[in-house]
Amino acid sequence: MGYGMRKSYHYGAYRGRSHTRNILKILAIILAVLVIGVLITLAFLQQYIVYSAEGVKLELPFLQGQNKETSVVTPVPDASDPLVVVTPEVADSTDTLRAVMLDRAALYDGTATQQVTAAGANAAVFDMKADDGSLGYVSQLTEATKTGASDTNPALNAAISGLNATKDFYTIARVSCFRDGRTAKSDRALCLLTSRGGRWTDSGDLYWTSPASRTVCDYVTGVCRELAGLGFDEILLDHCAYPTDGNLDNIRTGDNYEAAAFSQTLSAFYSQVRSALAEYPEVKLSIMTDNTTLSSGTNPTSGQTLELVVGVADRVWTAASPASTAAWQTGLESAGLKNAAVNLVSVSTQAGTGDGSWAVLWHS
Repeated sequence: MGYGMRKSYHYGAYRGRSHTRNILKILAIILAVLVIGVLITLAFLQQYIVYSAEGVKLELPFLQGQNKETSVVTPVPDASDPLVVVTPEVADSTDTLRAVMLDRAALYDGTATQQVTAAGANAAVFDMKADDGSLGYVSQLTEATKTGASDTNPALNAAISGLNATKDFYTIARVSCFRDGRTAKSDRALCLLTSRGGRWTDSGDLYWTSPASRTVCDYVTGVCRELAGLGFDEILLDHCAYPTDGNLDNIRTGDNYEAAAFSQTLSAFYSQVRSALAEYPEVKLSIMTDNTTLSSGTNPTSGQTLELVVGVADRVWTAASPASTAAWQTGLESAGLKNAAVNLVSVSTQAGTGDGSWAVLWHS
């Protein structure tokens, strides 16, 4: 073999890496990053999608120009200026209330204001803690999660807050305190029991939890606080005493049902709720009561007294006949309720007449 011949040893010529393949890989990585970024952005924005009376809209915190509570930056006063202490003014309940209960769907479907207007009302009532124990919002409370009472729609709370922020739209959250099927089923220790140890039911075949249970009272108080945080103007405590219908003689007496302690137990609960709402002074607290309490000043069966109710309530609601309204107003004002002609709300299944406050509740 001559020295002038080349030896290839079967090696081909080196042509370098494919530039096209590298570009495609880079494009694929960029596309994947963009897709992940879009998904993360959509998940983040979900909490700010609001289903209000005006329709669906996106409300970002840094774009909000108006809300029920507006943050105001107060300039630092000059040291030479006199010190002025400004006390926030909370509006009194001076307007006649004409309320109508709406289905929970109106919290997000944009029909709430129209339904209230069509009913000749000026306020909407929503059953936010129903007699069966279900909640009309997403709760962070352990008890609500454990019993399955909480709603699970992640966009619901934002929709509720958006509706409650609607200008000149008054909303009331009804809370069934101790008539609560879900909580009662979750733990017998929280219930009113029969003499044989079973869960007691009222004439509507529904379970009751005990007002004497600390767990129950803490849970209901937590619900009220969460509803205030969602922007409701008023919270109505219903079934917030001991039961007055059904076979009461079949309720087992003891720590969860001791007649001698009824009023003291309710007083502690009402005070607990009132204290929990101190952070929301603009939110009114209302209590449902009955004919016996209004007429006699006390009801040994329920544990309510007029002084007890008026001591914490901004309004008093009753499903009793309005025939004695004038006498009840006098008694309520004597007990300390301001402007009883307006703040005594007559509950029925149809719109009221006259100048008094009324509410239509379909659960009545």
